[in-house]
Amino acid sequence: MDHRSGLIAAVLLSCVGSASAGYAQLSPPAGYSAVADLQSFKSAKSSTFTYSAGRFAASAGLNVGGRVVAFPVSMQMAANAGQYAARFAFGNPLLFAAAAGATIAMPLAAEWLRSKGLTSDGQRWFETLNGIECATNCYRYKGDPSQAEWSYDIHSACTSYWTGKKWMNLPVAIGTNSSGGASPVCHLIVGNPGNTWSQYAAAVAQSIPPYNTTTTREITKTDMENKMAPYPVPVGVPQELEIDWPVQDPVLNPSGEGQPETLRVPMGEPQAVPGSDPQKWSQPVVDAVPSPTATERWRVDLQPKDILKTSPDALAAPVTPPALDPVGQETEKTTPDLCEKNPGILACQKSELGELEPDPVVNENKTFTITPDMGWGPANGGCPAARTIYVQGFAVPMPFDLVCSFASGLRPVVLALAWLGAAFAFIGVARKS
Repeated sequence: MDHRSGLIAAVLLSCVGSASAGYAQLSPPAGYSAVADLQSFKSAKSSTFTYSAGRFAASAGLNVGGRVVAFPVSMQMAANAGQYAARFAFGNPLLFAAAAGATIAMPLAAEWLRSKGLTSDGQRWFETLNGIECATNCYRYKGDPSQAEWSYDIHSACTSYWTGKKWMNLPVAIGTNSSGGASPVCHLIVGNPGNTWSQYAAAVAQSIPPYNTTTTREITKTDMENKMAPYPVPVGVPQELEIDWPVQDPVLNPSGEGQPETLRVPMGEPQAVPGSDPQKWSQPVVDAVPSPTATERWRVDLQPKDILKTSPDALAAPVTPPALDPVGQETEKTTPDLCEKNPGILACQKSELGELEPDPVVNENKTFTITPDMGWGPANGGCPAARTIYVQGFAVPMPFDLVCSFASGLRPVVLALAWLGAAFAFIGVARKS
């Protein structure tokens, strides 16, 4: 590495801050857990959260440059959350019943269940079956004196009797007056081809004492869960019921419309930009852009930047970047911008090389000869005589015929390679000269 490359590397390393670009994972708020696709949030009284419009609001943790900042998040409660509340209540009936001289431990949750017709005696749960109540001027009715059964409602009395009957052998459609009381009537709409008219038939009414037809029945855990499953959980109930509520995917730094937005974290004090007119200030920040995936629900993209401001006021806390700066248009640039911040360094100098003129190359023809170098032995070698060795007193000759034959066959190849090498060596010397 030459001195210029080393200088560039040193400058780049000096510009690297404690907050670098890349993906990071938020620390979920206390109480959040996930097993595969099932997510839940435990609304413990010790945790910090708010709940409204079916949505939890809490704070996750974001580590930026070694500093942990609060990152707002929200979690929509699942549609079947009422089923979870019913499951808890069914297993703890005493918390929703008032003992003699005592108050209900969970009044908001108890009132919510009561509004859906569910009450507890401290041991069991009951469902109220709504009926008809009458406190004064109470009556029961028949659509016709011949009708066998009485009804507490004039509409049902007329309908049950006149449905399927005819008036003067014509089909009848039934209506009733809405007053009821002692002189009710059944309004019969009778029609024939080409003509339609109305006819009134008096109903039978009987005054009776005040009454209430409402009844209750004991219900099972499954009945209670099914009944409460479709109802949204009202405000205040999660603060009373410390249970694992089912939630949907978190929304990171939600807007007023519940959409994820970028969170800007200041990383230093604004610095005046030399030579700017009008005067501007540069402040380093890190933009945390929500970038969740199906498997990483808490992922954010950290983007270090310098923002140019027309005011020296610092961003004191993480904020959502506005479209306009409070005192003027805001512009952004990615950091580091090496040459803009350090125009005098060697790496940012421009070289003036000028224009280069090509030099002509002269072609030359040269003649060369190759002379064999003699005096290194006979021109034609001979095969040595056989060697004799003795094995247990017997003389065994060792001829070199096979080796000599191989060497004789290899000799032309060696000579050819030597000539070729000499030719390449000469050509190289000639080029350099």
